[in-house]
Amino acid sequence: MLVSDVASEALADPKISSWTLQWADVYPVNLPLAVIHFREHQGKLHALQSGLASRSLQAQQMVHAHSPEVVVLVIGESASATRWGLLGYGRDTTPQLAQQQGVVVFSDVVGLSVLTRTAVPGVLSRKPVLKPSGDIDLQAEPSLVQAFAQVGYQTHWLSAQSRMGRHDTSISLYAREAADVRFVNPGTYQHRFHMDEALLAPLRDVLAQPGRHLVVLHLLGSHFDYALRYPSSFDHFQPSLQSAPAATDPARYAEQVSNSYDNSLRYTDHILAQVLNAVQQRGGNSVVAYFSDHGVDPAQGQCASQKPNRRSEAAYRVPAFVWLSEPMRTQHRAQWQRLQNNAQQPYTTRALYATLLGLASINVSGGLPAESFLQSPAQPLPPRMVAGMTGNLVDFDAARQKSACSIVAH
Repeated sequence: MLVSDVASEALADPKISSWTLQWADVYPVNLPLAVIHFREHQGKLHALQSGLASRSLQAQQMVHAHSPEVVVLVIGESASATRWGLLGYGRDTTPQLAQQQGVVVFSDVVGLSVLTRTAVPGVLSRKPVLKPSGDIDLQAEPSLVQAFAQVGYQTHWLSAQSRMGRHDTSISLYAREAADVRFVNPGTYQHRFHMDEALLAPLRDVLAQPGRHLVVLHLLGSHFDYALRYPSSFDHFQPSLQSAPAATDPARYAEQVSNSYDNSLRYTDHILAQVLNAVQQRGGNSVVAYFSDHGVDPAQGQCASQKPNRRSEAAYRVPAFVWLSEPMRTQHRAQWQRLQNNAQQPYTTRALYATLLGLASINVSGGLPAESFLQSPAQPLPPRMVAGMTGNLVDFDAARQKSACSIVAH
């Protein structure tokens, strides 16, 4: 576990993080510090886990007939909608998805923050353990994983994230709600270990089992270093950081980084197509949804930045889609039509929660949130609030109109 990962985690003890941050990347000093920090926040994590386990969403499936037998939610990593071919980018970074039938891509979706640990929980839960602002909610609710389990789905969490450093975070608190939890990657972001294709065999294993299933796939996606995220067979755009040593010339290096990033997106496109093919081969009523936690600003363009505090428009704009199998499209024509009608509407990634439960005809105590790909946004449009530089909530659209390179409160 890297101290930088845990020290920046909102669940960590700030008294420790204040002095360990300076040693976060200094080996081998960072190893014992990581152990100290890990132990310090275990009590908080276990308390939060116990709190989640003690609460119930009281989920009910309103209509069982023709409900999806398989629901797959794919959590992407660091994919910016501004670099997806399907969303108008000049390069063909999504060639395989472009050939898929039954996919509705949503063109105006923003992430809740630009940090994975605060961006993802608010998609999984109405009241997340860690809010986009970084604040902890001790009265947090369980996630949609529990809702599916309560109505009879077998639940699975398959992650290409490493077990150490991510297993005890705000996201994996929700992973533990699944009955079947598998972390397939022994390494960290800093090394090349298993790539996202390592998730395909476990997914096919699940799909071969009888019964109804919810599967959450957590990808490595396009997390920097981009050149480590894809095999050599996907080194399509060159020069990249795979095809040549890092250039000393800044402009040349920026080109390598940008090409490597686009190559990682083409590999994610391949993985997503393989997921859709596997689910389709199983047959029956099925749903697959995908979103990226946040985007990035690769090292080219007006707002180019590789700093972790990036807050440009491209860092918030994320790709998202919903795929319905042919039987689902036939038997749920009204829902299928609403998805298509809303493809250009503005949303945040929170819409995935109500979308997936709505497609499965599942309701929870207190009802589903209004934001859903199945519903047109309210008029006048409510502000899309995202976490800004210091965790403060910012009206994304108002901020981008003032400066696309700085999504902050003005």
